[in-house]
Amino acid sequence: MFRCAEHPREGEYAEHTEWLQVIWKVNELRLDPVVFGQPENKPWWAGGMVEEYAEARVIFAGDDTVRIVGKTPEAEDLINRAARALGFTK
Repeated sequence: MFRCAEHPREGEYAEHTEWLQVIWKVNELRLDPVVFGQPENKPWWAGGMVEEYAEARVIFAGDDTVRIVGKTPEAEDLINRAARALGFTK
């Protein structure tokens, strides 16, 4: 799982959010099929909303955080590798 702030830092554009960079990096690491393609958007049971994908979900919890969670071991590994490659985790 990768967790970060939902919004970009002061003065940054939306494409600079950490969670979006991680999603792009995951899809770069595995192109066929991509993990993050077309989502199914729905309310999240604990508040906020979720983007559901076949192998992962992106949870916008309503507390200004975003969680990217793999539903499969491979997707979870790709999320962790992407976050490390971008310098967001150790």
